[in-house]
Order: sequence, then C-alpha cells, then structure tokens
Amino acid sequence: MKAENRFKIFLAAIMFTTLFAVPMFVQNVEAQGVNSQFKEIFFLGKGISANQANNTDLYVVSMGAAQVTVNVSGQSTDVTVGVLNFGEVKYLLKDITSGNGTSSGNIYNNSTVVGNYQLTLVSKPSDNIWAGTLTLNGVTYNTYLLEAHRQYTPAEEKNTVADYCQAHHDDANCRNKIEDFCQNNPSDQRCVALVNNFCKSHLHDGRCREALKNTCEHNSQSEQCTDFCKQFPKVCGTQTTTTTTSSTVSTTQTTTSISSTSTSSSTSSISTSTSTAG
Repeated sequence: MKAENRFKIFLAAIMFTTLFAVPMFVQNVEAQGVNSQFKEIFFLGKGISANQANNTDLYVVSMGAAQVTVNVSGQSTDVTVGVLNFGEVKYLLKDITSGNGTSSGNIYNNSTVVGNYQLTLVSKPSDNIWAGTLTLNGVTYNTYLLEAHRQYTPAEEKNTVADYCQAHHDDANCRNKIEDFCQNNPSDQRCVALVNNFCKSHLHDGRCREALKNTCEHNSQSEQCTDFCKQFPKVCGTQTTTTTTSSTVSTTQTTTSISSTSTSSSTSSISTSTSTAG
C-alpha cells in the first residue's frame, strides 16, 4: 500500500475515533490543511463481547464503521474504515461490506489481519442492536452493540441538504441558500423534510435511521416512512401479530383490527380504528 494511502486511512481512522471521544483531533488536523468528514456512518455502538467457549470471559467493546471523506491539501478521497475498542486495546476495521442491515469486515492490528466480524441489525421499539460474532486472535465472541443515537451535526445537515437539492431542483423546499439556512435552523420543518427525503433512500446510514425514527414513530403513514417502516416495523408500530384461542381470533395489522365472537345467536362484530404509532 502506498504511503499516501496509508496516511489517508490513518487520518480517517483517527477522525472516526472522535465519535467516541472529544473531537480535539479535528481542530489539530484542520490547522495542518487536513479536513475530514463523515460521508456515511454504517454503524456505531457500544456493548459487550462474550467468549463462546466461556461466557464469563467478557469484554466491553465500542465499535463502528463509516465512509470518511479525507481532504488533504485540496485533494479528496473517500475511505471506508472502522475502529474497534476491545477492552483496553484498539484495532482498525477494514475490508468492510455494509448494507441491508448487515456489516462485516476484517480486524487489523497495524497492517496484520488478526480477526473479523459479522453483525446484523436487530430492530427494537426504542433502540437498535447490532448482534453477531467477532473473532479476534483465534477466539470467537458473541457480540451485542447498542446502536448510538448519532444525529446529523448542523454542518453535516448542510452538506446533506446541499447534496439532495442538487439532485432534486423540483422540491419546493430547495430554495436558494437553503443549505445555509438548515445549518443554522436544523429543526425547521422544511429542513427536516429535506433530510427525511434524502434519508428515505439511505437507510444504511445510521444518521438517517435516527432522523427517520424521530419522524416515523409518530407519523408512520408518511411517504417518507414507507421503506423505513418496512425495515423497522417495531419502531413504527406496524408489525403483524396473530393470536388464536378456542373461542376468539384476533388479528392486528398496522391500524386495522378485526375481531369475531361466535355465540349461540351467531353474532359477529367488525371494528376499524385509526391509531398513531408512537
């Protein structure tokens, strides 16, 4: 690997550690003509890893993977990289593949592969959990990470709105300088709508999952929430459950409930109600 590429990966990895600590790094590297920003955050969380052969052999882990845009002296490069804090030891994640609720990659100690990981996103009503395995130095651990509630920063929201509006001039909210307005007013409903419109097709980004969660758990019928609610029905309150007993059959799906009760007079009732997921 060329020295320049190793340097960019190093910068991206250090940038990534700012998700776990106070971002003093950013101030230092910008003073040296280096600028880094997150293009996509695939996953970010903290939890535990338990040795499959000895479940009392536990480690606290924090872990994440992202695509980072590194700008060195005016030249930009996108680098996919991650960081693993395994107990007190730090490792680099590379060769990462993420999408459709999964992430996998290799674990490096300097330039040597020392393990790998495979994680799957599990949706819960209030939190998401990344669950899977992590193999390190020949030992395999069951790993569970509580996904961090990482939202867009104002600067990131500015870039997201600018990218969306560049490709969607017909959106009525994409007026002149809207990206600057959204950086200063990220909670404005026009800015929220623009971010959600971008995010509905970028569910692999944790910041988009967080943005849509805040909207869709209270407004699951919105067009922006269609794909999100299919992938995360528990957040939207749209999962289907069926319960059967000897005398009653009830089915609940999204906002419609049907109940039937049979008696000697063969009486049945059908009721439809509208509810708001929350």
